[in-house]
Amino acid sequence: MKTTLPTSVLAAVSLLVVMNAAQGQGPFVSGASHAAPTVATHACPRQSALKAQVFGNARWVALTSGGKLRCSTDGIAWNSAYLPVERFLRGVTYGNGQFVAVGGSYLGGGSVILTSVNGRSWNLQHCPSKQVLHAVAYSGNRFIAVGAGGTILTSKSGRCWQKQNSGTDATLAAIAFGNGTCVVGGDDGLMLSSCDAQTWTRQISGISRYVGEIAFKHGCFVATTGDQYLESRDGAHWQAINGATVPAGGLLARTNVTVSKVGPAQ
Repeated sequence: MKTTLPTSVLAAVSLLVVMNAAQGQGPFVSGASHAAPTVATHACPRQSALKAQVFGNARWVALTSGGKLRCSTDGIAWNSAYLPVERFLRGVTYGNGQFVAVGGSYLGGGSVILTSVNGRSWNLQHCPSKQVLHAVAYSGNRFIAVGAGGTILTSKSGRCWQKQNSGTDATLAAIAFGNGTCVVGGDDGLMLSSCDAQTWTRQISGISRYVGEIAFKHGCFVATTGDQYLESRDGAHWQAINGATVPAGGLLARTNVTVSKVGPAQ
């Protein structure tokens, strides 16, 4: 029996739809110039892929080691954040009702400061320094960001930032707050401490290697160079400790997190 033309066309279109579906593509729509925008959903980031993870306003925000932000309401399904600029981010924290993320690129991108109330949509803030920012923390009454060239910036709102005198031009790479004290670490074992985030005192760490992470947990600061660990209760007196005593997962998810603002146990 002879097949009519409309039936042949219908069969061809149906075959095309099936083939597209098999290749993971949607059906072709005549006249459509752009596909509908989608937000990528990701599996829960591995601890080894995280630089920091914070919780606030009923939402988790994770910073990956690749400099990207992810947000989640349950800590399981993660979405990409909406950012006003594409920059490599290096630190994130939560305090005073909002998230703050900092970063920048050494390849001409300069510094960047972003803020968000919900962790999903972010706003670009003016930064008074062109130096790349490495870390940020909330001290209970202000945000403190640190970075290259001895940069220390403070802000009560997260929007207006002021430079502070660190007394050094070394790279400051990590920061943590606890027991009323803020501790900063960086190049060549450098340690700084302050009770008001304005006057900074250089402390003796006893090491000469780059301090890349600092966390405050169980009443103590713990700093690491990657394979060396230091501990201090006041941020001024440091002693070497066995890395085996550091909790599983290391310091990673606690870095740049204010102890009073971390999320519920997962």
